[in-house]
Amino acid sequence: MSNRQPTGQRAQRWAPDLGAARLVGGGRTAAMLRRDAVVQWWCAPDFDDPSLCWQLLDPDGGAAAFTDLTFFDADAGPAGSSARTLLRGPAGIVEVWDGLLDAGTGVALVRLVRPYRAGGRGGCGQETVEHVLRLGGFAAPRVEFQVDETVARGSHLLRGRQRAVRVHADSHPVREGALHSTLRLTPDRWTALVVAVDGDLNPDAAELAAQLESRDGAERDRLVSCWLPRLHSERAADALAVLRACTYRPTGAVVASPTTSLPEAPGHDRQFDYRFTWLRDASVSTAVAALLGQPEDARRYLEMAHRAWAARDMRDTPVLDVRGDQPPDQRDVPGISGWARSRPVRVGNAAGHQRQYDALGLLVEAISVYLQVGGRPDAKTWRLVTRLADGVALASLDDRGLLPQSYRDGDSTPDAAALMTVAFGLLGHHDPRAGRLVDALIARLGVGPYLYRYPPDGGGFSGTEGAFLPVSFLVVTVLAKLGRVQEARTRLDRLCAELLRLLAEEVAPHSGRMLGNAPLVWSHAELARALYVLDAEQIRDRWGAAALWVWRLYRYLALRHQQARHRPITAAHQQRPEEIMATRSHPAGPPAATIRPGSGGIGRSSSPAAEAVSDALRSGTGHFLRQRRRIALLQTGAVAMLSVVGLYQFGLLPSVPELPLPGLDADRVDASGEAYALFRTPDSSLGIASAGMSLALAGMGGAMRHRQQPWIPLALLGKCVLDAAGGLLLTAEQLTKHKRVCSWCIATAALLVATVPAAVPEARAAWRSLRG
Repeated sequence: MSNRQPTGQRAQRWAPDLGAARLVGGGRTAAMLRRDAVVQWWCAPDFDDPSLCWQLLDPDGGAAAFTDLTFFDADAGPAGSSARTLLRGPAGIVEVWDGLLDAGTGVALVRLVRPYRAGGRGGCGQETVEHVLRLGGFAAPRVEFQVDETVARGSHLLRGRQRAVRVHADSHPVREGALHSTLRLTPDRWTALVVAVDGDLNPDAAELAAQLESRDGAERDRLVSCWLPRLHSERAADALAVLRACTYRPTGAVVASPTTSLPEAPGHDRQFDYRFTWLRDASVSTAVAALLGQPEDARRYLEMAHRAWAARDMRDTPVLDVRGDQPPDQRDVPGISGWARSRPVRVGNAAGHQRQYDALGLLVEAISVYLQVGGRPDAKTWRLVTRLADGVALASLDDRGLLPQSYRDGDSTPDAAALMTVAFGLLGHHDPRAGRLVDALIARLGVGPYLYRYPPDGGGFSGTEGAFLPVSFLVVTVLAKLGRVQEARTRLDRLCAELLRLLAEEVAPHSGRMLGNAPLVWSHAELARALYVLDAEQIRDRWGAAALWVWRLYRYLALRHQQARHRPITAAHQQRPEEIMATRSHPAGPPAATIRPGSGGIGRSSSPAAEAVSDALRSGTGHFLRQRRRIALLQTGAVAMLSVVGLYQFGLLPSVPELPLPGLDADRVDASGEAYALFRTPDSSLGIASAGMSLALAGMGGAMRHRQQPWIPLALLGKCVLDAAGGLLLTAEQLTKHKRVCSWCIATAALLVATVPAAVPEARAAWRSLRG
């Protein structure tokens, strides 16, 4: 371990921008990259192992950087399975592609470089780039390298024993303890630098690029299958990306943050190690994955909570390590200057035996959300809920509208965690105490669009911490639930405008500087929850409670279908869903022969290509396929509504059943006579036949039909517009001519109108295809 004491003006000013960093996840650990592709944080092979790159906390810390190259441009996403950066060199632009891949029993940092040619034109005169690698020295000795041709070897102290470190590149001179690797650039080809820890990886650049592209393609496919809110949808996608990057794949544990010792109050002692999994994070991860249409991920996070806390008292064990064991004791790491000179720098965590009751409520809420969007209940889940209910009781609000911070807090110190009582329904939105509680917390803890968790100079530590981002988003959630939709929307818009896309734990309200460990999963999770709740409450506010109920029912049925059809993503299924349907010669899912009869006998014949389209229409996850299923559901619902009217018009019902509400009288507004005058048949049968045509158009063709048969999506959009216009015309006729309405007909018209926005995206893509 290094015992040096950092000095100098550089260390005094050292405070890298946390919000501008990018996170690359690898399933066991994650790397933090600066805008210019400097790897400034990386623990390997697991999240909680000693950090190899730690320049985030010290200007002289370990890092991986390209010399003589400066930032030019980068991909916009704050997190993902890889990151791409454009760097400007003396002779041109260089493209860098970073990712983390499995390397035997360990992991590898893969850095691919090539000359960048904008638009496929011109070229880059850069012939070589130099990469400098300095590893270790944080809670462990620095890595000393021995060079053997194109491989540099060293060792890393990991959990009590030395583990191998191997670096592959073109050449490796060692100067002043750092490995200087030269990479030769070739037009249109990648060149690789590989840093493998506790394993090894073939340094073939083309193969590594294929692996990174496969990982990226799988993440894109997951995003296509998500249910993102309409408002600030990119922020919801960011939340899922950060959540997946912070997931430890072997167990399904989610670390609160992949970093340690980033201060909540710069220059003081509020630094902690968050590279562990809290019951709270397992809970919010379950809820957010479920809300955003990833039920399989939600199930995995919930299963992890079952396994890790099955034999433990959840009230006394809020945090575990990623393997499900007790986290190591907290200790200080000497010789580190710290972010903004904030010391001590800590590893390990002392929260292992705290009582954090809010986590218990979050877990119950996560289970509730998981079941509401299609998850299946089981005996162990109900046993878990029963254990929690038996061990928790609620305190009451005081005359100022505040809940006490703890059961023995006679002064009712305001704590924004009390917002959960409204967010999760312990205080209903019609209860006047709910509004008083929210307004009291905003008045006592608010600053601009932000909220402090509790008075900022409290908590038993020195210094003044920043506003707490999870509760800043939680107040948006509760305002929306209270029906104060515009107030919630205004607050959320301000937060998204002021904050960068990679969210830390806290923010300095007056400067906008991120504080605390970054990124923080809880911050992203509460942002995603606020987006979902506000999206739902805007539907209620605009269309009424019935429309919200229909929307939620549709999501429930669709997600149950998605869960039933889920198949693990394998190397053979890394193509985009549209490409799979367009090229596969065998059906998706179970072979058709196992569920449908083969050739022979009386009946129609089929083909592998036709079976592939049929199976993928049922189980594919492409965005346009989801919209086509939505149209099918809406049109089928219209048929169901019209069938009730048809039973009356054909004399099978004595009258159309109606709710005893003013203005509803289906018998009085029956339009079968008008239909007979024009088409010699009741209008219900015409409507059912019309819906059948729309269903045929929705089901016709494969997932690439917007390119191969663009007339079909355009025809479907035209038909949906005609259906909607017909429904609105009949509604207007009832209101103006009969002064009464048929609730079945109104519901039919609403369903038909809803098909139009579902048909627009594919039709737009078809129009672009026609125009070349």
